[in-house]
Amino acid sequence: AAWEDDPVGAERELRPAYEALRRIGEQSHFSSLATVLAQAAYGQGRYEDAEVLAAEAREASRLIDVQCQTISRTVKAKVLARRGELEAAAELAREAIEFVEESDFLPVHGEALVDAAEVFQLIGRADEAAPALEAAVRIHEQKGNTAGAARARGRLEALG
Repeated sequence: AAWEDDPVGAERELRPAYEALRRIGEQSHFSSLATVLAQAAYGQGRYEDAEVLAAEAREASRLIDVQCQTISRTVKAKVLARRGELEAAAELAREAIEFVEESDFLPVHGEALVDAAEVFQLIGRADEAAPALEAAVRIHEQKGNTAGAARARGRLEALG
């Protein structure tokens, strides 16, 4: 994902559109932008901003918006994990996975599994992180997303 490779650049590109949509009250595109900005803020280590943006994305998106509903949860779960709210983080990560499993949106499913693995790793549950990464590799490969599969595989190898 572009925001992973250059979170600062992604934010610089998307922030003006996000602000404009926020001013006019447009919801569907706003929620998508807020989701990517939440990821970009998290990628820059700005966890409070990421949490606010994730909440905005979730509130603005419809329940059928699998990407926003899922990724807003995983970003928030990662923030909770970094804050030391271990059980809440694990619960929200699992909720995100259950939510995306109801859909056939494989790219988001793979992304959510990688995020969930990060949550499990942050809270000291490597035994749950590894299977999530293995599943992410399978899903990304199934979809033909070689970059996503390689990223998930790299994280799996880093786990040992």
